Amino acid sequence: MRPTMCMRGKLSLLVLVVACLAGAQSAYGGGGPDCHFDWPPDVISPLLEAPFVFDTIELSDGSGRRFEVRLPYCGEARCPIEVRLRDDDTIHDTVQFNECANAQRPVRSSDDWILGVGDPLRPDTGVGVWDTGYEDFIVSLHARPIDLTADRRGLLLHIIGGYEHTWRNHYLFVARDNRLDLAWYAEEIAGVGLVAIDLADIDGNGYPEILHFYGSTLGYVHEPSGEVLGGVEAAVYRWDEDAGRIEELSLAEAGHRIYASVGGMFDSIAAVMDVSSTSASCLWLYYALPTNQFPELAPDKFILAKFTWDRVLAEKQLAACNPTGDGFVAEITQFPAVVMRARVP
Repeated sequence: MRPTMCMRGKLSLLVLVVACLAGAQSAYGGGGPDCHFDWPPDVISPLLEAPFVFDTIELSDGSGRRFEVRLPYCGEARCPIEVRLRDDDTIHDTVQFNECANAQRPVRSSDDWILGVGDPLRPDTGVGVWDTGYEDFIVSLHARPIDLTADRRGLLLHIIGGYEHTWRNHYLFVARDNRLDLAWYAEEIAGVGLVAIDLADIDGNGYPEILHFYGSTLGYVHEPSGEVLGGVEAAVYRWDEDAGRIEELSLAEAGHRIYASVGGMFDSIAAVMDVSSTSASCLWLYYALPTNQFPELAPDKFILAKFTWDRVLAEKQLAACNPTGDGFVAEITQFPAVVMRARVP
């Protein structure tokens, strides 16, 4: 049975509902995607003339089924990206995303840190991605397997778009019977933040957890000063086979840590903002944060810091940027939890 297209409709950010009643389901509900495109079709070249398969990932349960990530041929200027669960003879389920791509043949490229894949201090470079579109309409996609258990392999999908204002969305799908289930997702609307998604086996069971980091130099307005400080969040997502779902853990709950490469500690918000606003300083794009967010640091101070899961990277960053001379590397387990940017359905 070949799934059909859902009705069109636009999803409100971070709303998760049941998928379409029949045919292809939306990745997180709300009907099908809105792929409206004001530009004339002749600006899209070369035109897509048939569905394009980005990647296929075999399941590990011996069923012969696979995840298929593709750009369908929809007959319009832009088409919704979709994932199908299929075998050689049958398409079992289809999920469409609200993310749409220009209806042109994608090209293969190697992206850099903007993909949001890897360590927050040095996201993986040279990751192979598929690109479509141009400038504000560019969409890039990277799919990879994640083994959750010996016989349960998931699909981890990263989709980014935009030009000057980049957005990044990350999705984990699993096959449940013959249905695609969205097990986890993280969204970042266009702005100045960075969502970095890494994988690491932190509990030593042979299967990786998802490490989620979010950082923004424009996090919140500090009162009563009115200055804008940074914001950082982190969480660990681990598959629970008994419950059949992803569990969300703080770093402390997961028994994990993150390293802060602290380029300077300051007694006042005026001092930290003076340094962070100097574009000639290597600390310019560091996160300006109050130490009261981190119980393991001295209280009532302010720091300029970057974060990484790797102590070696933290020490290299400190060696490269320590203009105050009193910088240090701190191991932190009590870290702000992820709020509103990642979801376990």
